[in-house]
Amino acid sequence: FCGRSYSETKFNSKAHLIPESLGNTLLFSDFECDHCNNYFGTTYDDHLANYIGLSRIMSFTKNKGKIPAHVQAGKSISIRPDKLNGDDFLVISRDNSDDGTILSHPETGKIMVKCTKLPYTPAVVYRAILKIALSVLPSKTVAEEYQTALQYLMRQISVKFSKKLYVFSPASIFA
Repeated sequence: FCGRSYSETKFNSKAHLIPESLGNTLLFSDFECDHCNNYFGTTYDDHLANYIGLSRIMSFTKNKGKIPAHVQAGKSISIRPDKLNGDDFLVISRDNSDDGTILSHPETGKIMVKCTKLPYTPAVVYRAILKIALSVLPSKTVAEEYQTALQYLMRQISVKFSKKLYVFSPASIFA
C-alpha cells in the first residue's frame, strides 16, 4: 500500500486481507508491510468492528480466537458468549431489571434487547472496506487503475463531502 519494497521495510506481520475481527483466519497478504498492517489495524479496524456491532457476537464470529463480548456504556447491559455441553450461547445480563434494556413478550415468544453500538466514523468504515477491496485485487491492477483510491486510503488526498461527517455515538445522538 505504501509502495515500499522488501529492501526498504519489513514484511513479518500476518497482514489479513480481510480483518480478523470479521472472522478471517485464512486469507493473508504478502505485499502489506508491517508499518501498513499496523496502520490499518490501529486506524480502521476498530471502526469497522464497531459499525458491524453486535452481529459479530450474535454470529459467534471469532477475533483472535475468541468471540468478542459487549459491555454497553455505563455497564447497564453486557452480552458475552459462553458454552454449555459443547453448545455456544449468549449470556445477556443487566444491572437494573427495570431499565427497559431487556423486554420479554411471552405472547410472541420474543425477547428484545436494547443495546447501543460503540462509536464509529462512517468515513473510516468506508476506508476499511476500501482497504479490503484493494487487498483482494491484483497489485498490478491497483497500481495501474486505483491510484486515487489508494491515495485516499493512505490519507494522501482528502475528499470533500457535501455534508458534515459525524462520529456516531449514542451519547451524541440522544444528548
